[in-house]
Amino acid sequence: MLQLDHFALFSHNLYRATFNVSQETGLGNYDGGFFPNYGIGIKVVPLGPDLFLEIESLIEYSAIKRLVESDEITLYTKALAHPEVFYGWCFRTDTREELDELARVAGFTVDEVALNEEKCQQMMTGEKVVVVAAPRARDAWPLGMPNVYFWPDMSKHDGRFPATAGTGTVTPAGVAWIEVGGSAEDFEAWFGGYTKASDHPIRFNGKSHGLYAIAVKTEAGEVVIRRPSLNE
Repeated sequence: MLQLDHFALFSHNLYRATFNVSQETGLGNYDGGFFPNYGIGIKVVPLGPDLFLEIESLIEYSAIKRLVESDEITLYTKALAHPEVFYGWCFRTDTREELDELARVAGFTVDEVALNEEKCQQMMTGEKVVVVAAPRARDAWPLGMPNVYFWPDMSKHDGRFPATAGTGTVTPAGVAWIEVGGSAEDFEAWFGGYTKASDHPIRFNGKSHGLYAIAVKTEAGEVVIRRPSLNE
């Protein structure tokens, strides 16, 4: 069964965007390092067991130049139109076999390269976070649709690291619901019928595809993170 895994918020300034989220919601954050091959820095807001929000910015000039000259620029052109924008929402499988089966049913290609040992997230502790995805983020996210990850080592899952002391005032306890565009039928068709919308805490608003809001459970009640969606 697919499970919600993480969400991506692109920003002009990952420090300001992360500070804004923590100030608005009381949720803490920590430094998630960077993606050396893509010139992206990342802050992480844990959302509860094995769930997180990643807040990203382009931080390296040479990578920005390379992106401008490649086919990946479509995603970043859209993202840069907003100071802060939701541009990805993602699920997870428990096994590689499940990811392969999903790819077969939905007609996705399994990507083992984009976030391999050389290109993956580099944590500030020295750890590297290798994951496998189907389809590639750059194929799903510009459409406002989710992709799915398999984590070979869940001990390195970004949702398992604690927020930095002093950055938050409430403890996250999971996602209550998310709001996305389109319809349940669109969602199920995207996955080739592999999963049902009713199996997940998703609210559909009928607008353009993409992520619009995340409601997080805490001991103080729900807190909602709402930002523009990539295709608004």
